[in-house]
Amino acid sequence: MAGWRSLPSSVKTALLITAGVVAYFALSMLLRSGGEEIVADEETRLFRVVTETVDSQTITEKIEMRGRTEARRLVVVRAETPGQVRATPSPEGQFVERGRVLCEIDVETRSATLGEARAAFEKARIDYEAAQELADKGFASEAGVASARAVYDQAEAALQRASTDLGKTSVRAPFAGILEEQQAEAGDFLNVGAPCATLAELDPIRIRGAVPERDVARIRENNMAQVVLATGEEFPARVTYVAAAASDATRTYAVELEAENPGTIRAGQTATVLIDTGDTDAWLLPHDVVVTSDQGQSGVRTVIRTGAKTGEVVFRPVSITGDSADGYFVSGLSGEQEIIVRGQNYVRDGQAIEIAAPGETYQQSDRSDSQPG
Repeated sequence: MAGWRSLPSSVKTALLITAGVVAYFALSMLLRSGGEEIVADEETRLFRVVTETVDSQTITEKIEMRGRTEARRLVVVRAETPGQVRATPSPEGQFVERGRVLCEIDVETRSATLGEARAAFEKARIDYEAAQELADKGFASEAGVASARAVYDQAEAALQRASTDLGKTSVRAPFAGILEEQQAEAGDFLNVGAPCATLAELDPIRIRGAVPERDVARIRENNMAQVVLATGEEFPARVTYVAAAASDATRTYAVELEAENPGTIRAGQTATVLIDTGDTDAWLLPHDVVVTSDQGQSGVRTVIRTGAKTGEVVFRPVSITGDSADGYFVSGLSGEQEIIVRGQNYVRDGQAIEIAAPGETYQQSDRSDSQPG
């Protein structure tokens, strides 16, 4: 202590300054070492995600098509013989059975003509039979028999024409259906080919729509479907026709279905059709699990385990084949997969991650390099 006191003040000052500098650098080195350890720890700490293991399930693939109902047949029934309409016994909008009279044409002289033809036929028949009998006994020539046969054939043809013409005065429904429109009214004169009424066959009802090129190859005749009308009415249907050529205007392919009609389905109703195209394996995933890669491809981020609680991120492309309230049905995976369901938007393909234990949440990082590339 006495030695310190004996030192000149300038020396004391120099020693104190030197000691302070040494202490400052020592403290700086200590703090720097601790900070580097903290940074290193942060850089080696893995991002935590939540995963869920999913497996495939068998589902029935469906193709959705927009369409409209239409009559299976819509036919204008026309007159086949001329005459004045005497009556139209079937009211519009009513169901008529096959063979029901739609227009009654005045028979006029047709009944008399038929009677004359029938009498002429009977006479010709008797004459022919008599000539044949005489020829068998040798009292008549073959020429006489042939002449009598010709008269008989002509009389038979005339009788057939008269009978047919009389029958055509009743214009009848060619099939069972709805009398859509009555074109002819009592008192109208109809020539041959003039319209009497329009008949619509609504049972079975036809549903017609169109599908794009990507879907047409999956649809076959006799595929079953579910039809939902704008009114909410639902019913099953069967595919009866798939076009072999696309429409020049829309580049889509026509598809037709038929369904039983209990009498409540009208032509022209808007319909949504779900066509069954067969069973396939699919994975049901929550909607927010499906992400988009930098290349614009839809997929999911899965995990390959590297340890009990660690793994590596692998992006797997998928195709969405269906939708439900529980999530998307996707294809493109194989077997059982461990899918990242929380934190999938904060990791990238090939990144090492920590897998959260049950009950833990994912670790959302604020660092910019935690965003997927």
